[in-house]
Amino acid sequence: MTRDVKGDKKNKIMGPKLEALRFSLIYLSLGLLWILLSDRILAVFVRDFEVYSHLQLYKGWFYVFITTILIYILLLKRGVIIREAFDDLKKAAYSDSLTGLPNKTAFLNYLEKHTIEKEPFYFAYIDLDNFRYINDTLGHKAGDEYLSFIAKGLADACEENEFPARLGGDEFGILFPGKASNEDIEKRIEKIFQNFGKFWKKENHQFFISFSTGVAKYPGDGTNPSELYKNANIAMNQVKKSGKNNIIFFEQVHLKNVTDNVELANDLQQAIENQELVLYYQPVFNITTLEMVGLEALIRWKSKKRGFVSPESFIPLAEETGQILEIDKWVLKQTLEMKKYLEEQGKMLEIGINLSSKTLMGEVNFPYFLKIFDGFNVDFSGITIEITETAVIGDVDLAIERIKMLRSRGIKIALDDFGTGFSSLNHLKNLPIDIVKLDRSFIGSISEDNREGLIIKAVISLSKSLGFQVIAEGIENEGQLTYLRKNGCPLGQGFYLQRPDSIEKIL
Repeated sequence: MTRDVKGDKKNKIMGPKLEALRFSLIYLSLGLLWILLSDRILAVFVRDFEVYSHLQLYKGWFYVFITTILIYILLLKRGVIIREAFDDLKKAAYSDSLTGLPNKTAFLNYLEKHTIEKEPFYFAYIDLDNFRYINDTLGHKAGDEYLSFIAKGLADACEENEFPARLGGDEFGILFPGKASNEDIEKRIEKIFQNFGKFWKKENHQFFISFSTGVAKYPGDGTNPSELYKNANIAMNQVKKSGKNNIIFFEQVHLKNVTDNVELANDLQQAIENQELVLYYQPVFNITTLEMVGLEALIRWKSKKRGFVSPESFIPLAEETGQILEIDKWVLKQTLEMKKYLEEQGKMLEIGINLSSKTLMGEVNFPYFLKIFDGFNVDFSGITIEITETAVIGDVDLAIERIKMLRSRGIKIALDDFGTGFSSLNHLKNLPIDIVKLDRSFIGSISEDNREGLIIKAVISLSKSLGFQVIAEGIENEGQLTYLRKNGCPLGQGFYLQRPDSIEKIL
């Protein structure tokens, strides 16, 4: 809980007018009491008039002396209170209220001090992997406990001259002062992380502890705190993109990648608005008869500026920037238009549409996606929505709910790239799907007795037992086609059968 430092002190520090009034009243009260009582006290104890006259003189000096001491004590007490209040305010300004570590402001000040004094150092920017799973599973209170656990671990593991801080959210930083090599710093960071163990346990749950860490050094990777912070963050994001749980040192190529992505995102927005995106279709064949039974809609970008841009380049970026919703909406509308056209031509081909995880799991995106179906009068049983295993791994229950909503309209669900996810067999059991699409990585190296071949046989058999249709992706030669046909795979697609192309050339 955040401490309200100002609230703690508001009864101790009055406004200037009230404080002055308090001192004045104290002084006035003492003066009146002295005037009223001092003469009577002297009259009782002193009978000699000459002595009485001298004491009257000293009485005034005595009053001045006593009140001066009193005022000094009051002002001293007030100064102590003010210093305590300012110390608390300073602590609140420069330390994290949850963990007690220095906060981002304090850390940047520390970076600035070292850059001004030209002292070399390394800055490790640390992000906790999969932290949101703790919040989603056990709530934010447990999340705060985990953050405090990490903060204490960092504080305990860091040496006296190292400076750990919480930068915000689930991000931490450590400054390692002095000259060192990248290898030395990497070993030092790994040693700090080893102190945490592999798991954090809470309420019969255990969570794997891992960190994505980007490192920038001074001098070399920046001349000021802002630049160093940015470059360490860029390096950390490179770790996230490459699979998390690693340490990457900043390089200029990382900054170039960020710049390139910004330019690519701007060009992609222009492509969306200027209709540079097109749909190609790859046929799906009955492997036994080689009859075309369906199509998969595949997006392509023919840029006036860049030429052909691979989907592998712009789709992940679109998911990061949020542009994927516009792309998914456009793909769905175009595909449903094509489905309507094919039905009017008497061609009852099924069409598969790839759906991004951002749209499937999005609170805003998915309802909008559903509304698009309402505008089309087509046979939805001829529509297949293809989702990947990674799209559902974050929240399987929500994914099942969304899939059921699609299937209630008659739409089929295909589990795409099967075999590349974290728990493929578990998904076959739990997800309400209709089709399993074998990933091309299995198909590319199959033979009668190798591991891939045995896996394919088992998956085909298991899928049929569960009532799923099976489609093999990435068929590139006659040997693969023959093997799949021999082992009972009913459907397939790939360059050997037919490459993706415009609908005019396909039909």
